[in-house]
Amino acid sequence: MTKETMKIEKGISMPYSAIADGTRYPFKKMDIGDSFLIPENMQPGAVRYSCYQFIHREQKNWKFSVRKTHEGHRCWRIK
Repeated sequence: MTKETMKIEKGISMPYSAIADGTRYPFKKMDIGDSFLIPENMQPGAVRYSCYQFIHREQKNWKFSVRKTHEGHRCWRIK
């Protein structure tokens, strides 16, 4: 398929839902010690990178940790 034959389509929603503040994850709402379970269809590394982007974009002095638990991978706000 060449650039000239690519069809632009309107009204097709994205396959994930973003929360109201424009991020996929609830980082802004988290207090120290809070965590969320990462859905099985998402890569833990992608969540780690999103944490990094959030901290730099928001200029926060926060820290997050992603660890594997018996339930699956989980992300905590640790600072």
